[in-house]
Amino acid sequence: MDEERLDDIPSEQLIVAIVRSDRAPEEKRQLLAEFHDFDLSQALPLLEPAERRKFYSLLDGATLADVFEHLDPEDAVVHIKDFPLPEAAKILNGMEGDDLVDLIQAFTDRDERVGFLALLSLEKRNSIKAMIDYDDDLVGSIMNNVYISIPPTHTVKQAIKTLVETAEKTEFINNLYVVENGILVGVLSLKEVISAGAKQDQPVRDLMTVNLVTVHPTTRKEEAVGIFRDYDFMLLPVVDQEGRMLGIISFDDMIETQAAESDEDYAKFAAVADVDVDDEKDTVAASFKKRMPWLTILLVCDVLTSSIVAGFEGVIAAIPTLALFMPLILSMCGNTGTQSLGVIIQLFADNRLETKREIRVHLFHEFLTGLVNGLILGVLVFGLVLGLQLLNGAGFSDTLPFAVVVAIAITIALMVSTVAGAGVPLLCKLFKVDPAVASGPFITTINDILSLIIYFGLASLLLGSLM
Repeated sequence: MDEERLDDIPSEQLIVAIVRSDRAPEEKRQLLAEFHDFDLSQALPLLEPAERRKFYSLLDGATLADVFEHLDPEDAVVHIKDFPLPEAAKILNGMEGDDLVDLIQAFTDRDERVGFLALLSLEKRNSIKAMIDYDDDLVGSIMNNVYISIPPTHTVKQAIKTLVETAEKTEFINNLYVVENGILVGVLSLKEVISAGAKQDQPVRDLMTVNLVTVHPTTRKEEAVGIFRDYDFMLLPVVDQEGRMLGIISFDDMIETQAAESDEDYAKFAAVADVDVDDEKDTVAASFKKRMPWLTILLVCDVLTSSIVAGFEGVIAAIPTLALFMPLILSMCGNTGTQSLGVIIQLFADNRLETKREIRVHLFHEFLTGLVNGLILGVLVFGLVLGLQLLNGAGFSDTLPFAVVVAIAITIALMVSTVAGAGVPLLCKLFKVDPAVASGPFITTINDILSLIIYFGLASLLLGSLM
């Protein structure tokens, strides 16, 4: 098969073909060595049990540990059971702490979890058990306790020696952490160490950065994401309240955290309990449990909306044309409210709007935005309503007040809806409720209620003479 056609085949399928081929084992090992650990992990679920055993025999222990780090924790739990316990112990002990925590937590059976924890070395077991104690939304749950540390009395030559000796067992060598009596006192980047190679007798105390940015294991992941973004860090040290070095968190963990947060917010925007979709695992009953509570809440809100329309039944009966433009008002208000909601949720994600002044400035900005949009669209709607009514044969004197009412209603409704789109999440945050819960369906329903009251209320007041 030529190279051009091979390029069109996904890597995981090529790996499966290599495992299933009649090539000699050594040739298979050489071919598999050309693939990234992630590609190898993606091929694993495609193999039959017997083929997986062949696959495992073609990889060394370190590579297998890297492959398991790239698997989803639920899949890793299934595949780790393929191994005899001594081999499973080698893989688990070769994995990085944060990935190992995810795997251990994925065991649904408590006895199995305890059994596999017992396969770990004493030092690793203690660190993993400590990390498991932290909630999933805290930095401590993704902390990696393998890092390079040196005392401040080390010279550059000694620091380089330590780096060389520990690099193979350490996932990240970007930074060397200067620790004195367990306390983090400074940090050296790999570039700084290499640049100082000509001054090998210089102590690292003279080179290290002491203006440190750190987090605690109880720091929320979202806050850590903001620090990575603001400072362009690759790694961030984790210390306790006394400044003792506990571990590090890395940029790749933050990427996963941000992706998970985006998925969670997407679920809330859609008013479902969970965004994860697995057609093989999710039953109809499970989907029902996720969606029905939110649909019930929205049903109650929609009943209120229908009640408002029923309350203005007399107005609609007197001026039936009002009903023609009701969908337009509802649609425009829902759109502008959702836009405003999207903006403020993004600001929350960026850890902004933390002070009262920032909140006031943002609400005033949204008010002006809603007012300008409302005035422009009000003028356009005024012309549209006037033109349509005249084309239908209505007299100008009868059409003018009606067009004015619709134009004023949409102007005020858009302004109110824009402010509501920002105000409701702020109220949620004030009452310690996740702002993302104020998702699209809820903002749309709230704006439906407000816009209907404004629309029919103005019609009752301003068109009283026509009824």
